Amino acid sequence: PKETIKKFVNMYVNNLTLDMGDEGKRALEKMFEMAQAKKLLNSDIQVEVV
Repeated sequence: PKETIKKFVNMYVNNLTLDMGDEGKRALEKMFEMAQAKKLLNSDIQVEVV
């Protein structure tokens, strides 16, 4: 339903959704680094932003 989609977009979509930039990529890299340090991941994760 269109109303559900509109509600979701209004709640979660912002400019960072379109382009998180270098700061967003660094944040993802840090998050995966922290998860790996806590043994929450079995392997290295290489962040690739497209």
